[in-house]
Amino acid sequence: MHRSLILGSVKYGLYIGSCVIALLSITGAWTDERDGQAVKYYRQGEHYFQKERYQEALSWYEKALEQRTQDGPVMVEKRIVVRAKQNGRHAISLTQDETLYEDYVPNKRLQEIKTRLEDQALRANPPVLSLTWIALRDPTHDDVLDGGETATIVVNVQNSGIAKARDVTFAVRTEQPDGLTFENKISIGDIDPAAAAQGNIKVRARKDVLDQNRHFTILATEHNGFDSPPLEVVLRTRPHRPARVEISDLRVEDRDNNGVIEPLEVVSVTARIQNSGAGLADNVVVQALLGPNVFLGPQSENVFSLGELYPGQARDVHFSFLTNNQFNDGQNIPVSVVVEEGDGHDQIRRDIQATIHIKSTDIVKLEPKERLLPEPVAGLSIDVDTFIPDGRINRANAIAVVIGNKDYSRANLPSVEYALRDAQVMTEYLVKALGFSQKNIIYLENATTARFNEVFGSRDNFAGRLYSFVTPDVSDVYIYYSGHGAPDLKSKGAYFVPVDADPNYLALSGYAIDIFYKNLSHLPARSITVVLDTCFSGNSAGGALFKNVNPTAAPVARTAPLLEHVTIFASAGEGQVSSWFYEQRHSLYTYFFLKGLSGVADANQDGLISASELHSYLLSTVPVYARKLSGQEQVPVLIQKEDVVVMKYRDGGAVAVR
Repeated sequence: MHRSLILGSVKYGLYIGSCVIALLSITGAWTDERDGQAVKYYRQGEHYFQKERYQEALSWYEKALEQRTQDGPVMVEKRIVVRAKQNGRHAISLTQDETLYEDYVPNKRLQEIKTRLEDQALRANPPVLSLTWIALRDPTHDDVLDGGETATIVVNVQNSGIAKARDVTFAVRTEQPDGLTFENKISIGDIDPAAAAQGNIKVRARKDVLDQNRHFTILATEHNGFDSPPLEVVLRTRPHRPARVEISDLRVEDRDNNGVIEPLEVVSVTARIQNSGAGLADNVVVQALLGPNVFLGPQSENVFSLGELYPGQARDVHFSFLTNNQFNDGQNIPVSVVVEEGDGHDQIRRDIQATIHIKSTDIVKLEPKERLLPEPVAGLSIDVDTFIPDGRINRANAIAVVIGNKDYSRANLPSVEYALRDAQVMTEYLVKALGFSQKNIIYLENATTARFNEVFGSRDNFAGRLYSFVTPDVSDVYIYYSGHGAPDLKSKGAYFVPVDADPNYLALSGYAIDIFYKNLSHLPARSITVVLDTCFSGNSAGGALFKNVNPTAAPVARTAPLLEHVTIFASAGEGQVSSWFYEQRHSLYTYFFLKGLSGVADANQDGLISASELHSYLLSTVPVYARKLSGQEQVPVLIQKEDVVVMKYRDGGAVAVR
């Protein structure tokens, strides 16, 4: 209780002594009736609060708040006090005004009671946190952190308790931190019951990092101490491996396609830039250098920033030029392509070999050009590899999975000759024609069973790597697979055949097609397009997968479900074999699929290619060429609930709609 005193009037009285001789009178009263009632209720609440009888205390505090809503000292009494005091030979009376205050904090008490009750409930039913490994996202997609790279460890934290987990934080430590930089505290925030959250732990390695396995311990800590069990992660680090950026191929074409260049005629150049090294190439820049009397073509650029190139990845750049008539007979056209990588100190230069021959018609003739590398990634003479339509829409939220399985580790399994080439060129179409971002493409070569489960999820957990990439109701998903498929001889179910699978035990080592479709149904994507260049008969263009068994005698029990917003393209019908197109160095189905996307499938020339239009084009080409090339029946399949537009043309460029 607080007291303030105000000095009042002074009156003379009798001289009695040197001290106060009398307390003459006291008068006082409550200053406000509602405040007085509020304080009385508050005192009752305090009584029960001290006894930890919180429900009764709550009732009294709420009654107090009905009278006075704000916390703070309350003036409970104002009174006048009259005292007598000596003043020389006389006595005087002192009149004082006194105001009494009392503490009043019902709102504060209500919050304290709420916290104490929550603590009691928390102790009885605490949150239960657990950690689950999702993926390692490293630039080169080889599950190794190379020197100079930054990788992301993706971990899921689940609260399976019935109380909210508060202020969850990832605590990360390792006993082997040499050469590594990483965040040891990552804030996650609150996690509701039966909810989960994802944490991304970035780890960067110095270029001189040691080649060894690093053991990380990851713990999800909680504000009240209800931490998760630790998750142990083993991450291999490896010293920096240099990239090797090369100009693997060049193609020069004159506008009239007659092999000669007339003065002022626009010449188109395509340069294929490849990283044939083992490390990531960063900051790759390509420049076209033009000498005297050579000029850039209309709307052409001469500097191209490619950014990163993964090991084995190749990208094309296109530019054009034209010459004037100031050349002499036999003079070379001074045009070169220069590639820089990293800090720009290392340059690769290749001259375009074209010589002018002055004749009566003033024609410039192209001489045969030499290849810089004997074995380029993909020859530019293949039309679907070279003439990729340029997209006009940036689809930043679209996600793709591209898998090419060529080299099967078991000796008795034939290779899928053009699977890697199919996957590489399909990736280029996704980026150039369909508007996908390179960083949103999960690209796998020679994928194992573990990689299938990591990307698409398992029978027991559908939330794989692809699931974590999808933005709900925003992302479009595109999945392409080129590789073996086969039936399980016992269950008759269809399976993708990973490169480490045993066809005789597909139920254990393969990836079931029914799990694939089941997990796709859980994706919160806006749309899903699936392209399967495989057959599930157990035979292939390279030979049979089974020895001493006729798999076609055991028909595969496989049906692709009619899922909402899902379009499925399959290269062959049940029991059929997917053929190769040796001349074009692609599988037969993928070659005509890409050719259809380039525009030839637009039968009515309305600028749109629908799924049914593309399928009609495939039906008119693939079966004919399959019989011609291999004597086999191959009839493509399309499964969809409603027809969708696959490509849209505008101003000569391709725009992906699905």
